[in-house]
Amino acid sequence: MSSNAFTLGQAALGCLELERLARRAMTVYALSHAALAGNIEALGAVVGHVTPFPGAALTARTVTELLGTDPAVPATQLQDFFGLRTYPQVHGPLLDQLTVLRGVVESLANAGSENPAVDATTHPPTVAHHGGFHTAYLTLAADATLLALAVSAASGLPRISHLLTDPGAGLPRFLAGVDAGASGLLIAEYAAAAGVERLRGVAAAPNSLGTAYLSAAVEDDASHSSSAAGRLTAVADDYRHLLAWELLTAVHAIRLRRVTLRGPLREVLEACADIVVSATDHDPGPDLQAALAVVDRSDVLG
Repeated sequence: MSSNAFTLGQAALGCLELERLARRAMTVYALSHAALAGNIEALGAVVGHVTPFPGAALTARTVTELLGTDPAVPATQLQDFFGLRTYPQVHGPLLDQLTVLRGVVESLANAGSENPAVDATTHPPTVAHHGGFHTAYLTLAADATLLALAVSAASGLPRISHLLTDPGAGLPRFLAGVDAGASGLLIAEYAAAAGVERLRGVAAAPNSLGTAYLSAAVEDDASHSSSAAGRLTAVADDYRHLLAWELLTAVHAIRLRRVTLRGPLREVLEACADIVVSATDHDPGPDLQAALAVVDRSDVLG
């Protein structure tokens, strides 16, 4: 009864889903990078020296493999805006923190934390009353993961904004047609901004700072890990939609620029055939659903 089995199960599911989305986010970023003709220098081997953390190095290496060392479109800027240039530095922490979270969940799931603990190797068996049911490790790992997720997800908003409005990108404003009042994919920026704010709102109230005084003040230090674990799964859908909005916008931009992609990114673009690129404003709902379907495909985005 003191093993936190339900909380650990929920944390495991949340960790797995966020790991899945964090991997696919790198492919979505690569599409935006190609659409905006970003400079691949910021993704080179130098990342491992200037940002010496596993997640940053993995992010840079993964995106470079997707883009190739010979990009489809030559870089238009020496130094790109931060949402494009600092991706290893903002997405890497999420990958690293998910590794920490996975380690905590696996360690606790394989620990006998029931109270009291019984050591049957001694004679007679030793019984020890303990506090192993307290899951501060899990709560802190979940809180840190949510903060890292909010930081990484927020970097997608400027990429969407630049795809829609950057005059240097050589794209029509809002990726719209020439009709008077055409709004194109303007709604993508609004939807993404709302999603980022929801993620920030969740991350801004860490469960590890909560307190509770129960059972005549005997249970006077609650970990609130069940709430933290629940939030991991709750934010996943917002993150999933953010990735879909960026994917949708990047695909529109790539097709409008007639960029010829190679390798894995070409396969991703081919998988987005159900996303309609039209000079006439239309309901983006079906296109968003098509983008979500691509985000959910492990054979496309990994």
